[in-house]
Amino acid sequence: MKMKSFSLFLLLASVLLSSALLLSCTKEKKEKPAAPQPAKVEAVKPPTPAPVVKKDGPVSLDFDNSPLSEVALFVTSQTGKGFILNGTETKLISWIEYNIPREKLFDAFANALAAPLI
Repeated sequence: MKMKSFSLFLLLASVLLSSALLLSCTKEKKEKPAAPQPAKVEAVKPPTPAPVVKKDGPVSLDFDNSPLSEVALFVTSQTGKGFILNGTETKLISWIEYNIPREKLFDAFANALAAPLI
């Protein structure tokens, strides 16, 4: 009888040890964090730098496929006149002109906006 109970005890102990070992292995697998997903990178066009001009004298411009909002902001800073763009601020504009008298800059901008597309 003692032998049966000892064998039963050994069987029970081995089952408990095996279960504990199995649980600890599966727990380690669950605790490992998944590899982080790489972030999506979108190509973004860098902003076109505004031309550097003096505070007096003629203005020269070289905006090539620049957002209309940037061009309007530049003209506003040079003339002091504001603009309402009505949702067209993301449209691209190319405006290259040299030696515009500062007092004619607003009119030149209006002409550039009204010019037909080539």
